[in-house]
Amino acid sequence: MPTKQNPFSIYDFLGYLIPGAILLLSASGLLSIFNNQSLDHYIPDLPATYQAATFLAAAYIAGHVIGIVSSFSIEKSYIRLNGYPSRCFLKHEPLGTDAPKTKMEKFWDLHLKVAQTVCGAILGNNSYATDALKAPIVQIINTKLEFYFSKEHKSSNLEKIIQSEYFHHIYHYCVENAPNHLSKIQNYVALYGLMRNTAFTCLIAFWLIIVESFTQIVHALFTSSTLTFSTPRLITGSAALLCFSILYLGFVKFYKRYSLEIIMAFSVSYSYKPKAHESFSKKILS
Repeated sequence: MPTKQNPFSIYDFLGYLIPGAILLLSASGLLSIFNNQSLDHYIPDLPATYQAATFLAAAYIAGHVIGIVSSFSIEKSYIRLNGYPSRCFLKHEPLGTDAPKTKMEKFWDLHLKVAQTVCGAILGNNSYATDALKAPIVQIINTKLEFYFSKEHKSSNLEKIIQSEYFHHIYHYCVENAPNHLSKIQNYVALYGLMRNTAFTCLIAFWLIIVESFTQIVHALFTSSTLTFSTPRLITGSAALLCFSILYLGFVKFYKRYSLEIIMAFSVSYSYKPKAHESFSKKILS
C-alpha cells in the first residue's frame, strides 16, 4: 500500500496550539494592564469545560495566524540573511541571500541579527549558518540532479534549473518515491514550524513588555509622578528575548535538517533507469 502524507500530527497540533495559547495569555496580560480586565472578562459565563474548549479552539486558530505571519517575517528574514539551507548544502549560487528592500524587512532582519548574536555569544560559533556538504557528496548529488532533470524531464538548460527553484520538485519526488523518509520529513516540517511560531510569540511578548514600559514612562512624565525601576519587568523582557533567540536557533536547526533530509532522500532513492524505448534504440544502433 502506498504511503500517504499525514495532514495532521501531534507536532502539527502543538505547533499551532502552543504559540496561540501564549499569544492569548499575553493579550490577557496586556488587557489587565490597560483596562484592569483580564481575558476572562470577555468570555461568556460558561461551564469550565466549555471555557477550556473555547480557549483551545481560539488558541489553535490564533496559532494559524501566527504561523502565516511568522513565515513571512522570521523565515523570509532568515533566508535573506543566510540563504536557503538546501542551496548552501550543495553550494548552489545564488544562495538566496538578499538585502532588505523595505523598512519592515529591515525591522525583522534586525531581530534575527540580535538573535544570531545572542546564539553566537552563548555557543561560541555560527550555529545558524549552514555548512556545505563534503565535496564528493556534493558531486554525487549534483550528478543525480543533472540526470534527473535532463533524462527524466528532458530539460536542456540545467544551469538555469540549478539557479532557480528545484527543491520543491525533488521534495515531491521524495514524497512519491522515498516512503521510508516521509515520516521524518513531516516531523521536521512540524518541528521547525513549532519553533518558528513559538519564537515569533516570544517576540510579541517582548514587544508587549516594551510597550507597557514605555506607557509607564509616558504616564510618569505627564503626571509628574515618580518613575520606579521594575526589576521583574526587566527580567521578563530579557527572558522573552533569550527565549526568542533559543527558539529561533531551534527553528534553524530543524529547517536545516528538513532540507538535508530531502536532499539525502533524493540522493539514495533516485537512480537513472533508461526507458524501454531507449534500450531498444541502443540495441539497434549497436
